[in-house]
Amino acid sequence: MQRGAWPAIFVFLALIFVVRTVFYIEWGAGQTLPRHAGEKVLVEGKVVNDPEKRATNLHVHLAVSQVGDRKEEGKILVILPRETELTYGDSVVVSGKVILPEE
Repeated sequence: MQRGAWPAIFVFLALIFVVRTVFYIEWGAGQTLPRHAGEKVLVEGKVVNDPEKRATNLHVHLAVSQVGDRKEEGKILVILPRETELTYGDSVVVSGKVILPEE
């Protein structure tokens, strides 16, 4: 296995077992994610900002490449446990419920 694969595998396993992960969809052209509103989904994507640690959680923006077994596109805000270790450019797989932002 490649040396760089281990951090990605660790992040994948850690995030799969997160008890509560919530996705917020950022609206934009070409979004295919709103169709998953209210569903619990498995999302693959890449971290596109420096993760922001808050008092009780971590906010991470992902550029989505896949939802379940379907190619999708768009960006989402993923809210994770504060102790999650991610950096800009990491490829991750997360599981959670998609919630549309309030207007």
